Amino acid sequence: MQGLGEVMRAQPVKPVSGLPPFVEGLSVIRGRAIPVVHLSLLLCGAFSPLTDQQRLVTVDCDGHRVALRVDEVAGLQPLEMASWHKLPNLVEQVHASYLSALGSLGGELVLFLRCARLLSPEEWEVLGS
Repeated sequence: MQGLGEVMRAQPVKPVSGLPPFVEGLSVIRGRAIPVVHLSLLLCGAFSPLTDQQRLVTVDCDGHRVALRVDEVAGLQPLEMASWHKLPNLVEQVHASYLSALGSLGGELVLFLRCARLLSPEEWEVLGS
């Protein structure tokens, strides 16, 4: 991720056609319409049930802002790239376009997301960004 924005409660999302299934649509955040990517659908292939713990985490990706819908946020912490490892072959075959590395923090698995690859230039055009 190139830049961390903020963490907030889930916001209303308006669906937009012509986008990958993991892109829920657009949400107005701080007066700007930005795409909302559902991470559990992207990484696991299924929507996680809506809960009060779900949050949106906004990030900057190559000049575009994206909101990532996550099941919960335990905290935010900068990580040193030296602690990251190459993806195992099985994970790389399935998610190489969206994930670049993995690591651990406090005994928990952490995945490094290639947010700049979440949407193609054509999909950004559909969004008007």
